[in-house]
Amino acid sequence: MNNIFSTFNKETKLNVFGVILISTLPVALLSRSAILNVVILIINFLFLFIIFHEKKVNFLNNKYFYALLIFWISLLINSIFSMDVLNSLQRSFGFIRFILLAFAINYFLTLKNFKFQKIVYLSWLLIFIIVTLDLIFEIIFGFNLLGYVSYMPGRLAGFLNNELKIGHFYSAFMLIAVSTYYNISKKHFSTYLIIFLFLIISFLIGERANFLRTLIITTLFIFFFEKEKFNKKIILITFFVITTLLIININHKYKVRFWEQFLRPLTQTTYEKFIHNSQYGAHYDVAKKIFKNNIFFGIGLKNFRNESQKSIYENKEFYETDGRWATHPHQIHWEFLSETGLFGYFIFIFFFIFIIISNIKSLILKFNIYQLSSMLFIIVSILPLIPSGSFFTTYGATLFWVNFAVMISLKK
Repeated sequence: MNNIFSTFNKETKLNVFGVILISTLPVALLSRSAILNVVILIINFLFLFIIFHEKKVNFLNNKYFYALLIFWISLLINSIFSMDVLNSLQRSFGFIRFILLAFAINYFLTLKNFKFQKIVYLSWLLIFIIVTLDLIFEIIFGFNLLGYVSYMPGRLAGFLNNELKIGHFYSAFMLIAVSTYYNISKKHFSTYLIIFLFLIISFLIGERANFLRTLIITTLFIFFFEKEKFNKKIILITFFVITTLLIININHKYKVRFWEQFLRPLTQTTYEKFIHNSQYGAHYDVAKKIFKNNIFFGIGLKNFRNESQKSIYENKEFYETDGRWATHPHQIHWEFLSETGLFGYFIFIFFFIFIIISNIKSLILKFNIYQLSSMLFIIVSILPLIPSGSFFTTYGATLFWVNFAVMISLKK
């Protein structure tokens, strides 16, 4: 603790303030979008002031910043051809705040040769543990520490109350929390126990898509973060599968949510028919038709909500066609195809292929557990087939770009 205070004492107040803001960013994520946006803007302005005042503008002189700048400009260009230019430009222009946020986090993590990295990660671990304890409390008593109760059986509210999206938060910070614990303890067995506990909590949150993503990245993580103890890894995964199956079997809420609404329909029909009978399928069908009608530039960001409700997109082949309206298609690839067309979609794909390949090379040359953790989250965030939130909303985008910042901060 004395070392932490001594570290702060040797720094300027602006740097200390920046580190504190980054360290407590997960708390802002657990609040309202308006508060989160204010925190992001403060971090961005502080970052810009520091690099210009201290003449560190060269910090932005790297391939990642230029790649993101091109990506942002492509969104602005795309907005010019949208069906509602002002509506689309508003979202496209505002996207710059996430680019700056990523590099602001990167800056404070790498400041003075990673001097503050431990403070940030320990703070994130502490917040993650508090969120975990709150979810355990809700599992036991039916309401969380603030008295929030989920309105949907088999789902947990957590600190986000009736928004029911705590699973996305959990997925975004879980591996970073595990990595921090492992770096502190250096104990493999207890790390596996922590992973098992976090996976069970992710399952009990009840967000099927986010749980599936968490399961994928966690499985990959335990097989890559150390080369030995292969048998223990198999045992851990097997034990987890048995535990979840037992929970589904003895708990009616989770049996309905995971077996009757998800697994059983999948086993009794094809994936295509399953999608046709789901509301996600209705969203995808609308997005597909919008894309076909606007193949090059799409309809523009934030315009899916206005277009999807039109009667021309009604399709009785889809059981939930009357519920096809949504703010976004609930799948990142259909979101880009319908709202940015081939122009924006290909730039999006090329950008992420570029950053993933670049970081895989870096990881091979010198392994870093945080880089592995954040890169796995980035990869699973852009997987097709699995439903997802919008790529451009404040909450989801912040979770994504926090992990992006961690990933590039460790790239050599």
